[in-house]
Amino acid sequence: MLAVGSGDAYLNHVLRAHDVDIHEHQPDFAWNPTRTDLQAYLVQEGDQTVGVVVLRARDDVAHVELDWVTPGFRDCAAGEYVWLRSDILRNRGIRRVITPPNMKEPYYPRLGFRRLGESYALDLPAVRPAPGPPPAAEPAA
Repeated sequence: MLAVGSGDAYLNHVLRAHDVDIHEHQPDFAWNPTRTDLQAYLVQEGDQTVGVVVLRARDDVAHVELDWVTPGFRDCAAGEYVWLRSDILRNRGIRRVITPPNMKEPYYPRLGFRRLGESYALDLPAVRPAPGPPPAAEPAA
């Protein structure tokens, strides 16, 4: 997952190129590349862009503005990576993710999100500690 600014030319190209498909799945998504309160991510598989995630974070809660992947990657693997395996959100202090309410065919329950009204929510575990050096041996008496 690659963090990019909302004004990133490639991000905006991907959003324009896939506008119809994006709105088919998230009809309420409205993109404004001048917004500074958004975090945007390109979801990559090797050197191929397979999706886009746009978040509006406040404190430790991220509200999903967009969670979209290309048709060939809609098997939940990209979502599993973004929400469960990647540390990028936890490293940015995100502890809870809340999805948009009107997403068509949401996959979130399969990944452990719980229903929250018309949305879904996922509490992220804390950042995993980086492996450190082994404890120092105590000096012999």
